[in-house]
Amino acid sequence: MFYVPFVYDIVNDAFAQIGLRALAAPGDIAHFPTFTDYNSSLSPGSVVVTSALNFKSDGTFPTADQDSTGLNPSRAAQVFLTPMPVQATGPFTRITNIPGGLTGGIRAFPSKSRRRMAFSLVGKELGGGNPDGSLEAFYHFSPDVTTESAGTISMFTGATLVAVLTPSPGPSPSGSPSPSPSPSPSPTGSPTGSPTPFVPLGLAAGELAIEQSTASLAPSSVTVPANSATESYR
Repeated sequence: MFYVPFVYDIVNDAFAQIGLRALAAPGDIAHFPTFTDYNSSLSPGSVVVTSALNFKSDGTFPTADQDSTGLNPSRAAQVFLTPMPVQATGPFTRITNIPGGLTGGIRAFPSKSRRRMAFSLVGKELGGGNPDGSLEAFYHFSPDVTTESAGTISMFTGATLVAVLTPSPGPSPSGSPSPSPSPSPSPTGSPTGSPTPFVPLGLAAGELAIEQSTASLAPSSVTVPANSATESYR
């Protein structure tokens, strides 16, 4: 038997299961269910759980030939969210986008809302700079989506122009899969080689980086009427 998280309703004396149990060894990672999205009455509206399973938005497991339709086909340790009151059928939303292969322990520490939380990873480091395998903490911010752009952003290490693994947004609550992260295309003059050079999983805090975008990241000029000062962006 494998562990699965539950939420207990103290008023109605009832348990509700969050998602399905793992069906085969090695099971799943620790879930650490934690409440968030509190209202003015201090009642939570959502619960976050951690898992390395690949399930769909409705909590079911896809068949082998439909594996890519799951929320987590890479089986990496991820943070998921589901609304209260919880149901085995969700809907579930993936909050993090940890690259495949990072299957170690992960634990989320939400604030009063899903927009801001921290999470820890055991023995891993998204920037590739954790040689001693220590536990590291990360800050996660989910801004409100007002508009969606078709533009793409590519990141490169500032000193060597090595393409950084490009994150892709998590699947929508409808369960539509997102593409797997892929290296940014190399800019002109960037180092190449055979075999393919090492691809960093991310950037460390304070690391110099170069960013390229197919869309404008800022207006070409900004005018301040109060004092008629202008500033141009390049």
